[in-house]
Amino acid sequence: MDRGMFSQPSQDPEERAYMLLQWASRAPLAPFNAELADAGFYTRVQKASSDQAVKAWDAAKPADTSSELQAFRELERLGQISQAVFYSPSRAAQGIYSSTLKVYRSAQRTTRQARDVSRADVGSREQRLAEPRREERAQTQSSDQGRPLSTRPADRPGNGRKRGTGSRKKGQRAK
Repeated sequence: MDRGMFSQPSQDPEERAYMLLQWASRAPLAPFNAELADAGFYTRVQKASSDQAVKAWDAAKPADTSSELQAFRELERLGQISQAVFYSPSRAAQGIYSSTLKVYRSAQRTTRQARDVSRADVGSREQRLAEPRREERAQTQSSDQGRPLSTRPADRPGNGRKRGTGSRKKGQRAK
């Protein structure tokens, strides 16, 4: 397990854990032991050490819950910022995230209002166009209801026929 300082890290998780422990340790560690590695000892110890360091960091520096961070997270949730973009304290100090969110929400509100006005306009136009149709149908139905079947325009004999057609022989003229 004697590797140079700048050599490529091992792909074996136990060897990587051992190297991390050796790097973080103030005292030299015992040489790498294959039996301990097979038991998962180095990864367990390294994980516990890492978890302890993260807890100490979180206690010393609580998470920033500023309005800029909240605006950044909201923009990320809305898809306006990709996961590849990292939170920038200097941009937060300029108020860029909250102003961007404000502009986005304003644009959404304007779009929504325009869509609502458009729908209302289309709905009222359709209603205005449909009203005469309803009146025409009502008049047609009421005017046909009082007539006997034989006198309705569609029921009259000969209705719809062209004049001058009939069962005449070829060459005969209408009188």
